[in-house]
Amino acid sequence: MMVRAYPEMYLPKAQAVLGEALDYAVNACGMSGEGFINMFIVSSVSKRMAEGEPTLVAGKSGIEIVLDTVFEATGKILDIPQKESFFRSPEYWIGWAVAWYQWYSARSYGEIFQAMSFTDLESMYATLHEADVSKFAEIADDLVRKCFPDTNLRRFCTAALRKNYPGFPESPCVPFRCMNRDKRILTGPAPRVCIGSAKYWAVPWRNLLKSEETV
Repeated sequence: MMVRAYPEMYLPKAQAVLGEALDYAVNACGMSGEGFINMFIVSSVSKRMAEGEPTLVAGKSGIEIVLDTVFEATGKILDIPQKESFFRSPEYWIGWAVAWYQWYSARSYGEIFQAMSFTDLESMYATLHEADVSKFAEIADDLVRKCFPDTNLRRFCTAALRKNYPGFPESPCVPFRCMNRDKRILTGPAPRVCIGSAKYWAVPWRNLLKSEETV
């Protein structure tokens, strides 16, 4: 079971917030989708949303997310009214779907948008916007895996852990950095933690090498 940043009950609100943000940035403010995303992923706003900060996930509107992102990136204060609309735009769907996938995968927004450009996401709208969001997640998972493939070192560490610790999961849900040079232990970054494998991340390095057999 993966530990996610915030309870599922707040997910619909988070999806609506990011959907409204992209819709407002593109259709009201005239920004390019890629341009807004580039500002968003380097801002503290995206990091705080991914971490489940209540003021952003459930407390602010999408317009406020855009205002905070643009101000942080450029120092400019936007004062552009939202255009009246009676339907959900493709940009809204992109934000809505990506927010769901971020919660589901526990990856950062930076990683997700690195694997899928705004153009990629636009091309998915016609076939996926009426489908269950899990269909989008399947495609996103495939693109993310291609963008962030396993390294030889990670494969070696995972194989060694499976050999010496039989309960180690077949497909750990955390991409981990293999060695902390100071303490010489395996470590894993906080954004993607898996309860089932958490006990394995503090493993003495020498234990991985206790077998002379090639893994």
